[in-house]
Amino acid sequence: MARVASQVQLAPPNSQQSPAYYEQSAKSALIQLIKISRVAHRGRATSLAKNPEVQTLLDNDIFLIQPDRRSKLTPIQQYRLVHVLAQFFLERVEDGNRYSYFEAIFLGREGDSTLHDFRIDVLLQLASFSLQFPVLQVFNHVSNWLSKIPDESQAVFYSNLVVEMLVDHYIKSSDSKTKMHEYLKPLETSCGEFTATFVALAPLHCQMNSALCSIISSFMNKHLQFLLRHLRDTPYLGDQFAKNTFPIFVRYILSQKQTSSLMKFQFSVAYILRKWDEKVIGAGRATTTKTPINVLDILLSDEYNWNDSRCSLLASSSYKIEFLIKKLEEAEVDQKYIDLIKIQKREIEEIAKSE
Repeated sequence: MARVASQVQLAPPNSQQSPAYYEQSAKSALIQLIKISRVAHRGRATSLAKNPEVQTLLDNDIFLIQPDRRSKLTPIQQYRLVHVLAQFFLERVEDGNRYSYFEAIFLGREGDSTLHDFRIDVLLQLASFSLQFPVLQVFNHVSNWLSKIPDESQAVFYSNLVVEMLVDHYIKSSDSKTKMHEYLKPLETSCGEFTATFVALAPLHCQMNSALCSIISSFMNKHLQFLLRHLRDTPYLGDQFAKNTFPIFVRYILSQKQTSSLMKFQFSVAYILRKWDEKVIGAGRATTTKTPINVLDILLSDEYNWNDSRCSLLASSSYKIEFLIKKLEEAEVDQKYIDLIKIQKREIEEIAKSE
């Protein structure tokens, strides 16, 4: 998915407004935002995102939107703005109105696609920057925003937009020296909802590799039960995960050499395979994910070698052992692997009884 291109054009630099002057102006506007918020909170006034005074203030003093709908922000000023916003949210971790600030700054022009897209572009820059600053609470705000989008197609679009940006900046650019992907890891202790979104969508934006596997495995091992619940209760993520993402996980496991790190990833994948029907689509709620996971064709494919990982995944599937044995015999699979699957299937069934 290509990143949304803002239609707000950048005007030629204004030599009278230095980056330092602009930075102070932006900080003053944010202080004014806090003051307006306090008054509005006492008087139960309109939300900051819908407050015309607030939005005019932000357009004029933060985003520098001109009457011709162009922004005077220079690249240097945009960088300064991202830094100012990161510091602003870092200083307000305990502020009960922090999401109201986020909503006002980034979502206050949702009715105007041109201005809204420009603000979302700044939000994407902030999200990327905040991982290294760091101010990880930004991702809690992002998750809160995504969960409130009423139109599912828009929720899908913006979820993919944020995840794709992180994949571009922290997965595709990662190597043994930079290890950029490791900047994502702290999210597992600060924003469980966003890690579920990342797990569901990231493999759709780049080929699975060791960096992506490492992060997804870490996220899943940390929050496996929560991840299942979140995918269950967020159908547009759960359906995408079951239909498109999970098969990618299985193909990756079957195509790799067995290592200790891969085994950790495989454990989580096998658990999801075993529990998906029961804990997700079998939850009985009208609003839950309904897409089953179907990877039997992949697990029985001649494309991959037989090994313990493959047997473990087959044993973890919801298929009855009699059905599996029949399929394996039809495929003329070596008897030792059939026997191993039988043993593992019995062990899994015993574990299930004790749960």
